[in-house]
Amino acid sequence: MKYRRAVGYAIPCREHVEDWTRSRIPVIGVVYDPEMRTCYWVNLTKHLRREVARRKDPEERTRK
Repeated sequence: MKYRRAVGYAIPCREHVEDWTRSRIPVIGVVYDPEMRTCYWVNLTKHLRREVARRKDPEERTRK
């Protein structure tokens, strides 16, 4: 599965939004870009809570 987008990266999360936003333990998303030999990470729990509060589509906004 490819996570790279024209601008940044995206992690598919639609099926997990409810579980990840309610998690007491932060859910961390990690993407490795082999061309750049770099890992990028995001606290998905925190990010999704903000996006849900803003009523935006979380999958569209889960990008670096």
